[in-house]
Order: sequence, then C-alpha cells, then structure tokens
Amino acid sequence: MTRLFTTLCACLLTTHAFAQWTNIGPGGESLSAISFFDAANGWACGANSILYRTQDGGKTWTSIPNFYNFKPHNNMLSIVATTSDLMVLIEQLPSTASPAIIYHGIRDKAGLYEYLSGPDGVGDYNKLNLRQLATGFAVGNGGALALTHDRGFTWTTASSGTSNDLFAADSPDETVTYLAGSKGTLRKAAGPNFTNWQALNTTTTARLTGVWFVTPKQGYLVGDAGTALRTTDGGLTWTAMPVNTAADLAAVRFLTATTGFIVGDLGTLLLTTDGGKSWQPEASHTYETLTDISATADGSTTWVSGGGGTVLQRGAVVLAGRSPAAGKSWAAYPTRFTEALNVSLPGEQAARLKLLDLTGRTLTEQLLPAGKRAETWPLRVPEQLSAGVYVVEVTFENQAPQTQRVVHLQ
Repeated sequence: MTRLFTTLCACLLTTHAFAQWTNIGPGGESLSAISFFDAANGWACGANSILYRTQDGGKTWTSIPNFYNFKPHNNMLSIVATTSDLMVLIEQLPSTASPAIIYHGIRDKAGLYEYLSGPDGVGDYNKLNLRQLATGFAVGNGGALALTHDRGFTWTTASSGTSNDLFAADSPDETVTYLAGSKGTLRKAAGPNFTNWQALNTTTTARLTGVWFVTPKQGYLVGDAGTALRTTDGGLTWTAMPVNTAADLAAVRFLTATTGFIVGDLGTLLLTTDGGKSWQPEASHTYETLTDISATADGSTTWVSGGGGTVLQRGAVVLAGRSPAAGKSWAAYPTRFTEALNVSLPGEQAARLKLLDLTGRTLTEQLLPAGKRAETWPLRVPEQLSAGVYVVEVTFENQAPQTQRVVHLQ
C-alpha cells in the first residue's frame, strides 16, 4: 500500500524533463478508449453510449448522437480510427446472449453521422486492434476472437486456442500477432492466416490488460497489481520491469524502440526512454483511472483517455540536453504512404538520408552533396516493404541525426 501511495503521489506531483501533459478532454462520462488516425482526427468512447470525435487534435470534441441501434446506457468498450473519418468500435449490449457487438464506421455527410456496415461480429468482445489497418483483431471473454482483413468492414470468428478471457492484442507487423488475457494468458500466431495459436509462458498469473510489440521480438505486457514485463525474444522469456507501483495497469504503448508509456489506475502514468529498463512517473494531475493510449505515427503527440472524460495530451518526448524534434527543418511525407515517400529538404547543406526499421536496421541510404538542389527528394523504398512503422533519418553535416516515424500501408 505504501508503494502504491508513493507512486501515486509521484505521478500527480512530479514531472519529467520537457514533459507537458494537459487535460483537453470533454469531461463527463468515463472514457474507455481513444484512437487518433493522424494529428488532427481522433475518436474517444466510453460509458453510457458516449462517443466523441475531434478534427483538431483534441482542442474541441463533438458528441456523436446515437445512430443505428445504439442505446443509451450501453458502454463503448474499444475504438480504432481507420481513416480520417471512419472508425471501428465495440459496443457492449445489455443482452447476455450477445454481450458485445462490432460496428464499422461513421461518415460525416452534411453534419449527419451515418451508420455504414455491420454488425458483422457478435460476441463477448473487449478490445480491438487494427494496428496494421488492413488486418485486425477483436478479442474478448472466453477466448473470443474475430479477424478482419478489410479494415473492419467484415469480420470472421476464429479459435484463439484458449477459453481464458482476452483483453488485448497487438500486431507489430503482418507476420505475427499476440493476444493477452486473464491468468497470465499470452497467445502467438503467424500471419497471414493467424491459426494455430501458440501458448507462451509469461511467468505470471495476473490478468494481462495491455500488450505492445515494437518488433516481432521486442515486446511488453502490463496488467493487474503493477504487472509489467518485457521480452526480447518474441515472448519465449520475460523479465519484470521496475515500475515501482502496485496499481492495476491498463495499457502500454511505445513511440520508438526506446520510448514508451504505461497508464493505469489512480492516474498512474509512467515513461521509459531506455526500452523499459527503467520507468519514471509523469505528472498526470488526476486520480482518475487512465485507460488507453494513442499517438501520431511520428510520436510527436500522444493522447491518454480516462475517467471523468479525461483526455491527456503531450508533445514529443525530449530528453534533457537535446533539441525538440519539432525544430527540425525537414519533413518526410506522406506520413502514411503506400509507394512513394518524399523528404522536403530546404537549404544547401549536405545530408544523408536513411530509411530504418524499428530495430535501427538500415533499409536504404542516400547521400546528397552540398549545393543547390530541389527542395523535395524521393526517398528510396525497398520493393518488397512490409506494412508497418518505419523511421526516416536525416543527418546534416556536423549535426546529430534527426528522425521521423512513417507508416507503410499495403
């Protein structure tokens, strides 16, 4: 109890260098999930059919009126933004026969919100994961599992290989997915079919509520009573992380291979900048339960949802003695690309351009000599590049490398 109180006080009263969390939430009902497609467009959902949309990064929130057969007092459990104006969500129903349902999409037409498709999935679902967008998963109680291969328009039920309740799923790329749940449950399967789910030993019997893999090998788990684990071998072995709290933890998310957040009960908000070897409390300024984490592809903005209509927002994590990435003079675009990827490089300095995966492995490299040149340069992209998150690195002469994350879509 003393350890929980100490960590709680630290989360409320201390700050990390350059940490600036601001509550920009709409207030009111508790929010169970939050998801941003980009820096402007996001969704949040929660208790009593609460559904919000923002188109300005959370500065303002629009309450979405009930549509189709959403009923008052139903809980919205999970939400994922799939485009700038579409989303997938799970609504909890009062019926014991069909306790939860998956819906796809709301499109804004002349101020009206239109139901698009579904319900295609009916089951006791708790959480969605469409990190790879095209391929996604819904997991739930009793080992419930549904898969989509078209961004949530249609769903197919499948066997997860367990009857334990499932609360989280993650796909670092198209080759593998992890499912986490009660009694320390962790399942792993290879894509694209995602059958034959392999049971992994997490060394814990705690309820696991959050999972995030930076790569198919480097991953993290969080759960009840301060459970926090990391692996570097694809889940074969796990090491406890020093989070110094006994609070129930709800979600974990990494922005890079080394920088990540954990959130949980009583305003618990933790930051690591060394891949989970150490964690520091951040000032959440709330006692509300924090439930979910979303971030832009380049890690420049992070949002956290929670009780009482809380939405916390902060900018990029910048360590003491380093310049903020926002001050860089170049940009890679589009941040979500399918084929072409460009880099805007004003000025005449010599520059080295690299495309890296999240392990830091160089995929392509270009050297631009000093002198006059076009402001926009195409960045070389491998022909058989898998869908996922990548890093564009630009190094100017006599300067430290600067990076930006981008997402490759298929």
